[in-house]
Amino acid sequence: MCSENLLSLVRGRLEQMAKVEFSQEARDDLRSIWHYIAGDNPDAANRVITEVEKASEQLASHPRMGTLRPDYHNLYLWPLPKFRNYLIFYRLKEEDSVVQIVRVLQGSQDLRKSLGGDE
Repeated sequence: MCSENLLSLVRGRLEQMAKVEFSQEARDDLRSIWHYIAGDNPDAANRVITEVEKASEQLASHPRMGTLRPDYHNLYLWPLPKFRNYLIFYRLKEEDSVVQIVRVLQGSQDLRKSLGGDE
């Protein structure tokens, strides 16, 4: 494949990637997660946050990789690949061109309460 075709392919793929937005609640979740873990091990806290960043990039490339959960306000749920006890809840907006990460929660939390109960 010539370099022009390869560049065109890469540009096309980047244009197809969804934009990722973190809600204020998701940002607050990440701060809380970091502080909780960093109390014992700041390096481990940094690794978890780095994995959330990597996961958000994966979701930008493949927005429907999570499981749609009607029981959680029709949000998608995706466990963090390296730390499966952390769950990313997100919704797709604007015909899948935007992934909005709504919450990042620890699986042992009361998820219904954290997500605002039933619709």
